Amino acid sequence: ISQSVLQAYKQAYGEQATTTPIIYNGVPTVPQRPYPHLVKGKTNILFSGRFEQQKGISTLIEVIRQVATLPHCPYHFHLFGDGSLRAQLVAALGAMDCVSIRPPLPALAEQLASFDYMFMPSEFEGLSMVAIEASMAGLPNIINDAPGLGETLPPDWPLKVQDNSVEGFAHIFNDQLPQIQRPVLATRAHSFVAARFSLEQMRTEYAKIYSAP
Repeated sequence: ISQSVLQAYKQAYGEQATTTPIIYNGVPTVPQRPYPHLVKGKTNILFSGRFEQQKGISTLIEVIRQVATLPHCPYHFHLFGDGSLRAQLVAALGAMDCVSIRPPLPALAEQLASFDYMFMPSEFEGLSMVAIEASMAGLPNIINDAPGLGETLPPDWPLKVQDNSVEGFAHIFNDQLPQIQRPVLATRAHSFVAARFSLEQMRTEYAKIYSAP
């Protein structure tokens, strides 16, 4: 399902796994409706995922702590999810005015376009469907360039860091986002995923296999 999964197959089964084709999951374009609890006058940042270390919760906490020290912090972080690190997350960030911590958001895919950016500090993914859904909805992703996540965006995507660098993420929030042309990024991300992760592209790739002699 992704380059990262193919590499895992190679490690487990040897070089013969390189003949395994990758057919990316198709992601539909979903009609959007507004999320009713955005914070006016702020750049609304979305995190949605399990509150587990795989999702980079410790990095999430440290980045928000740094960004929240900005004078008149221009961001509001909407954190949706649940998991074993919920208590740690609430203890670290729950009292901050610029943070909302809520249970998983029903019908998330239908409300992605309401937000300004998606924040994904995951340590690894099989293939991040929510990152693809975000790009399909015109929501730019701020990511750790992790296996199964980096390949959902163009190789030269500017809003990514290596090794979950807290300093790298702080630079994005402090220096890049205030100057970046968000509509241009949204269009780039949408074009990229539409060419690789559409339902039609998935059907075409499967058809090639089944029609091969």
